[in-house]
Amino acid sequence: MKTLAILTNGGDSCALNASIRSMRDSAYEAGYKKIYGIRRGYQGLLDGWIDDITGREIDVRIGGSCLGSMRTSPTRVSRGGSSAEKQYEIDEDVCLTMACCLSDFKIDVLVVVGGDGTLQSTKMFQTWVQENKNSKQFRPFEIMGFLKTIDNDIRTFTSFEGVEMALCPGYPSAVRKIIDSVEALRVTARTAERAFAIEIMGRDAGWLAAAATFGGAEILLVPEHPKYYEDHVIENIDSEDKKKVASETLMQDLASEIAYFYGKNRNVLIAVGEGFEPRVGIMAQQEFVRVLKDLYGPRKKAGATELLTMLVAPYLDCYFRCQSRFASGEHRQNCIRQRLSATIEQEELKVDTKDQKRHPLQGWDIKQELLKIIKRDNPNVDLTELERDVAKGPETSAKAGGTAKKKEGSRESTVTMSSFGGPPYKFEIRPHRTDYLPRSGQPSSYDFRFATVLGKKLGQMLLDREFGFVPALDKVVPYEDLTLDRIKVVSIDEIKTLGFSSPDYFKKSAHFQVSERITQFLRTITSGPDSLEEAIHQYTRDGFS
Repeated sequence: MKTLAILTNGGDSCALNASIRSMRDSAYEAGYKKIYGIRRGYQGLLDGWIDDITGREIDVRIGGSCLGSMRTSPTRVSRGGSSAEKQYEIDEDVCLTMACCLSDFKIDVLVVVGGDGTLQSTKMFQTWVQENKNSKQFRPFEIMGFLKTIDNDIRTFTSFEGVEMALCPGYPSAVRKIIDSVEALRVTARTAERAFAIEIMGRDAGWLAAAATFGGAEILLVPEHPKYYEDHVIENIDSEDKKKVASETLMQDLASEIAYFYGKNRNVLIAVGEGFEPRVGIMAQQEFVRVLKDLYGPRKKAGATELLTMLVAPYLDCYFRCQSRFASGEHRQNCIRQRLSATIEQEELKVDTKDQKRHPLQGWDIKQELLKIIKRDNPNVDLTELERDVAKGPETSAKAGGTAKKKEGSRESTVTMSSFGGPPYKFEIRPHRTDYLPRSGQPSSYDFRFATVLGKKLGQMLLDREFGFVPALDKVVPYEDLTLDRIKVVSIDEIKTLGFSSPDYFKKSAHFQVSERITQFLRTITSGPDSLEEAIHQYTRDGFS
């Protein structure tokens, strides 16, 4: 009798139970009459926590994994850093213990459900198994992978409208929850005329933060932004100064965008990926954007929104609030003062840390950038006077109150500069966190169907003996088109990371807004019935065929 075991490793997501049930049912139909569930990820293979789930009821309405999940691994990290920079090395003793446990239960195929880190480790575990299968220390077995991550940073050579994208089970549900959260926050922002910097999970990739733009966030900041500015915005700069110039330009552009949208709407939402770390001035960022580790070693960054608001405050006439859970009292105040003073390197740009008064040169720099933004977003506005004002230079321009006249036929004859970006009074930027919201609760209809179809493909792969592979979506399609023929197989060896860094993901004239293609991508993966029950009923009726 053929047997198969499933384990879920790493962080959880809303689509895990749907994936487990679909894989189990498809494997049973493919002739694997005994299906095991390994509890608590790879740790279950070290401790023998293995259950028979062949006939177990698995409720797909419940998010997370019925098997539990931990971050144990058959490898250890030999060099830290981001997902793309990490290097792993095999742990021989751990691998042998895991292989022997699988032998004890006479398991023929192991399916590992995980994200980038888990699949990288699984790739090395698979190589070790192949190299040692003739050692007679354990019974030979095969390994297959299955995607799972809300970070959506796994490269599976999936495309959308001719551009490479990433799409993993768990991400569509997370997108839906982020959109709902941002849309709800707008009510408070509008009422209190406030700016919110919303910190969203994603320590190395900006896919989750990008979802907030579909919920109405005007400005997007992702961990890839500093490098994006180095590669695609700053040109003809020596390599030694490029990072510094790119980050300083990024912060000035960002301040201009905040001023523009706040002046236009009297509120603004800024989506910030938790891993966003601008390399500005002489800051030692580890003091505030803290890299935390839990019991099992994974990193969690915290404080990106506080850092952002403190960095941008000297450029704007605004207050900011520090709500860090990791600093309080006198330590927090000292941290704020250090951050503000460290952002300004030039002697002439001194900032009063008590009321954050703007220096005239900073105001002129922002006005220059605002002029570009107004031209970009308001082609019907006559900017002659404002252009003349900016051309006068820092000293004169700082005293003048430049105005922008609209063309004839417009609703307003004249619009002051404050209508577009210069608030008439100080406004407040407050940090806000979505924390674990994106990975909690029920799966979305799209996510349920996506995970179910991938599970059905795994059953087909078992029949075709396509071991060492992962089922993945070929092209991103709407809910009703998610069928088995849309799924392809990708070798575990080809799995890599895919960050949110392509120029195709951003507007060409606006580096803090996503392109129309990303907007359509997000619209596509949030398509489908509003009710999960309706999607479940469809599956019961026709099996998503």
